[in-house]
Amino acid sequence: MDREYEFQQMFHPRSVGVRPDPGRCLMMRRRANLRQQLAMLRAKGRMPRVCLYALTTNPEAQPPARSLEEARAFAVREGWQVGAEQIYIDHTGPTHPELRPGWAAVQRQFQSGFADGVVALTQAAITPHHDEYDQQLRWCADRYVFIALVHPESAAVRP
Repeated sequence: MDREYEFQQMFHPRSVGVRPDPGRCLMMRRRANLRQQLAMLRAKGRMPRVCLYALTTNPEAQPPARSLEEARAFAVREGWQVGAEQIYIDHTGPTHPELRPGWAAVQRQFQSGFADGVVALTQAAITPHHDEYDQQLRWCADRYVFIALVHPESAAVRP
């Protein structure tokens, strides 16, 4: 009977091993898409054009200058072009990014062909929820655009 149990355990283990970290999986997906899109742009001889995106908690406050400056500095270091009119800010409101006017404007920039990517400070600026973030990553990959983060997902807030 013990041998039968051991044989059964080989093919049907009762416990699952270590589960992958969802934040790390999303980071790997985002980075792979980023590399792929940048390689395609380089092959065409184009400099990536990016939007800057920030989320702020206080609608009465000034735009989050520090977050936007970090995003701009990151884009400049990477050699990407940031248009003066391509800065989008949302204030707290709906958590789903597609329901925010600033993020919807970023998506319109992508769909119109005016931007190849977006730079945000962290994943939480886009959404703190893994499933919603995964949706945005897939949406971007389907349209050959990218998301770049100043601070990678591993440093982002996790629900």
